[in-house]
Amino acid sequence: MALEAAFEAFRATAPSERSIADLSSIPNEVTLQDINELIRAHGQDDALNTLRTAQAVLDARPGLVSNASAPELLTETLSLLADVLKPDLDATQDGDHTNYDDLSLRASIGIDTIHLISSQDGVVLPPAAIIALAAYTNQDDRWSSPDLAESAQELLHTAFEDVTSGQRLQTLILDQILQALIRPLFSKSRPATVTASGRKAEFVQPSRYDNLDADAEAKKPWKYQQRYAITVFGWAVEQIDTETLRKNWHQFTPVLLTLLDDTSSTPLKLRALAIFQTFWAKCPSEIMRQTGLSQVFEDAIFPAVLYLPNLTPEDESVQVLNATYPALLAIVGGIDPDYKTSTPQSGCLDKYDERQRKLLHRIVREGILTAYEHSGEHIRIVEVLCRQLQCVVNGMGVLAVKHLKNMIPMLSAIISDPFATSHTPSLAAALDALSAVQATCWPRIPYYANNLIKTLMLCWISAEEAVEEREGEARKNRPSRVEMTTAADLRGIMDKLTHNAQMLDAILVANAADGEEAAATASSSSDAPAAAGKAARSSASAGKVPSVTPGVDGEAEEESPGFRATLAERVQPLVEKHASLGRLFLTSYEGA
Repeated sequence: MALEAAFEAFRATAPSERSIADLSSIPNEVTLQDINELIRAHGQDDALNTLRTAQAVLDARPGLVSNASAPELLTETLSLLADVLKPDLDATQDGDHTNYDDLSLRASIGIDTIHLISSQDGVVLPPAAIIALAAYTNQDDRWSSPDLAESAQELLHTAFEDVTSGQRLQTLILDQILQALIRPLFSKSRPATVTASGRKAEFVQPSRYDNLDADAEAKKPWKYQQRYAITVFGWAVEQIDTETLRKNWHQFTPVLLTLLDDTSSTPLKLRALAIFQTFWAKCPSEIMRQTGLSQVFEDAIFPAVLYLPNLTPEDESVQVLNATYPALLAIVGGIDPDYKTSTPQSGCLDKYDERQRKLLHRIVREGILTAYEHSGEHIRIVEVLCRQLQCVVNGMGVLAVKHLKNMIPMLSAIISDPFATSHTPSLAAALDALSAVQATCWPRIPYYANNLIKTLMLCWISAEEAVEEREGEARKNRPSRVEMTTAADLRGIMDKLTHNAQMLDAILVANAADGEEAAATASSSSDAPAAAGKAARSSASAGKVPSVTPGVDGEAEEESPGFRATLAERVQPLVEKHASLGRLFLTSYEGA
């Protein structure tokens, strides 16, 4: 073989990126066929040195590519390089023995070589090369890196940047990726909840042997040796257009549900949830509802809300929860999952159908509230739950009233905790969640006013003491950046407390005005019950919730004598005893 001597020369050198062996071993008369023969002969046994040799030959003899008279030879070379480039892993149930440094070096050389060849006019990337490049597009994979992912993405973007190539990409995704690559790898691990055609199974009969792992490597090659298939599938979901997905959604759902059902790996769970959100954003939701797959996806995702300490490490739990709740909110539809941009929604009584309402209530009841009961002592988990509660409550609007009797005690416990100021992110999250609750459930808030006043007061006192302590330390010694940041964060907490107090003030003023209006209406009518009914109907037509709230046992509570009192009237005795509270309730107290 013409390049055997060059190959042996590279084998004799240390495998380092861009290392060049003695180029004198490369014949003057060398052809593309010689490179192809080299790859066929040694590509599977010694992939790294094969790629090093091929790259060195093409660098030393640039005319092989630029003067190639037969583009089909270049295409064949690309296909052979792609087979060597694919990141097959040495992973089994017993462990992962893959040399990832070797894989990364192979990828760097292989991608550069493919770029050299594909940059020539008339050269089209073959399907094998596209799949190999797609395998490196996720920088979080151990065999990839940010630089490799960027290089692979640029090559793929260039290959499909025009309209004609874009149409070819859609066909390639369906035929070469989903049918030829993905389907065989996932065929033996399809979940029982869907049929082979990707539709909901009407009669689910899971086998008692489904969870046995004796033959897991044979059933799930995508989880061991060919793990790159998950990255390729994720890339395909990102690149598929909405119209193609509308017609071929059933080719995606079995694979996606298989990934979501797997519980063995947190990184895999996170990747599955990310792919799902991309898929769901493109696939028309009415198709999923009509086929029943919306419920199937909900059931596949929902168990992840209980990935909690101590069964799940706290760091992993935070990641999974932050990915799971947005995925569930995507199924509901119409809710902003980002707490930084989330705002209270109106008209929610007509916005959601019964299925959506049921899922929203389930997210709050079986997700957030249940998770808090089990992991309330883990402060980072508390922060995540409060942020998710803020988004859900903003999206639910007045529908969140149903959970007030559980949400208020939860938030009150977090905010009034004596040690809450030691972790300001979770405290800030709880105060933001409380603001969302007040903004959406304000008709019921007066029944919890005294509890909220106590909560805000205790937190304010703790925050003031913490700020004084930090500032005292700063006066004695030069403050560290951490101490200065903590003091600034505490002042931010006090601003949020003041904001919540102002919201509560506005709600109680409106409540007092409603009481005066109702009393005036009742006194001017000879039929008080009829007048009360008329007022209630008027409130309902205006989108207000009648001023009666369920008690602890679900019974209606009677209004207490001070129920219509404003915030200023309620806090005046507190401020007289604790002057510092005047800064918290300043606006209300001055008007008392």
